[in-house]
Amino acid sequence: MNTTQELARRIAAVAAAFVLAFSGATAFASIGDATGSGDSKSVSTQGKKCKKKSKKCKKKTPATVATPAPTGFVPGRVVEIRYEASAIGGADTPAVYPTGPLFPVNVIVGPGEVLATIEIVDDFSPNASAGFSYDSDGDGLNDAGFDVCGSTPEPVEVIPGTQYNIFPYLLPSTTCTDGVATAGTIKVTFNQV
Repeated sequence: MNTTQELARRIAAVAAAFVLAFSGATAFASIGDATGSGDSKSVSTQGKKCKKKSKKCKKKTPATVATPAPTGFVPGRVVEIRYEASAIGGADTPAVYPTGPLFPVNVIVGPGEVLATIEIVDDFSPNASAGFSYDSDGDGLNDAGFDVCGSTPEPVEVIPGTQYNIFPYLLPSTTCTDGVATAGTIKVTFNQV
């Protein structure tokens, strides 16, 4: 099966899950735990080629990405999170994650970790975007966070002890026009504590 057929199959599966989720039950991102041991697994990366041969394109930085943190980032704990489905929506629209209860995608920031770099490597799409959100006021709803298009160009600030629920977006947006997440790996590298 070629890449295009596999992408079409995955999109159809997500669409079917969406229909199933709203035919009598609602599904939103669920609570789960992804912790890292500090060991990094090898991840195959797919470089995006520019029109000029042998040069890599810079990924566009979306306007909604969190403000870059001050310099002095020293890498520490690495967490690799696998996602097998996408949230239906994008950075510009509300996103519903119908497979969230089956495949929760989230990460908990450890004590003393205040900076992170993030890289999204999709299995089929050359660029992918995701929303990282959390409940800032304790009412059970994700109401704060930031979006990542491909990767963060600089470390972003994160809140120690906070669980960030991750929504890999199926649809592109105005801030990530070529970002389509199907299935892949999100690599979060926290600062050294």
